[in-house]
Amino acid sequence: MSSRLGDLLHRRGDLTAEQLKHSLEQQREQGGALATHLVRLGYTTEEKLLSYLEREYRLPVVDPLSLDISREVLGIVPQTLVMKHHLIPTSLVRSTLTLAMADPSNLMAINEVKFLTGYDVKV
Repeated sequence: MSSRLGDLLHRRGDLTAEQLKHSLEQQREQGGALATHLVRLGYTTEEKLLSYLEREYRLPVVDPLSLDISREVLGIVPQTLVMKHHLIPTSLVRSTLTLAMADPSNLMAINEVKFLTGYDVKV
């Protein structure tokens, strides 16, 4: 099993093959986002990871607590999915739902949100 985020960090030399393998094993056993396990295991810091993700994906880092999100938008994605994939819906414009995610490379999570909500999804 592999992860796009993990593969990118490994190719850049920021993560060893053993660290990636261990992190993926932890993710498989405990669930949650790979990024969470990388930080918890001490393989990177949250600040380094956020900076890397911002550069790599050309996406802004946002603090969800600073956003003014309506209850209607928050209720679109089931809470179990929010917790499972560490994501939060931030806005809905026409048929496009925008998400803030801990791991924007998690295509499985994006596809699951698309399937369950019926909306196009933007990260």
